Amino acid sequence: MFTERLLTKLASAFVSRGTLRLETETGHVLSAGDGTRPEVFVRLVGRGASRWLLADPEFAVGELYAQGRLVLEKGTLAELFQLLFQDSHGGRERLLVPLMRTWYEIASRL
Repeated sequence: MFTERLLTKLASAFVSRGTLRLETETGHVLSAGDGTRPEVFVRLVGRGASRWLLADPEFAVGELYAQGRLVLEKGTLAELFQLLFQDSHGGRERLLVPLMRTWYEIASRL
């Protein structure tokens, strides 16, 4: 549940146009974007894939793909990168602000 919530924040921080569906290794499916094209469906395979993606998304996407643990069920690798970077304008703040807010919310409850 916790991992899925953070993955939803991560996906939403990157994808506002197009459609990204992500199935975690536990079978939970999350969506981000506005429902238009390009449409990409990614499945994570193997224990710890979601946590690795959260810990270091820039590195983990390529490594998980190379290891066969990030499987493109629909769409191409080029479309995945288009979704992830078309709205970023080269800035990390789209990712960091929502994730840091979530981390602070969790830490304040401890």
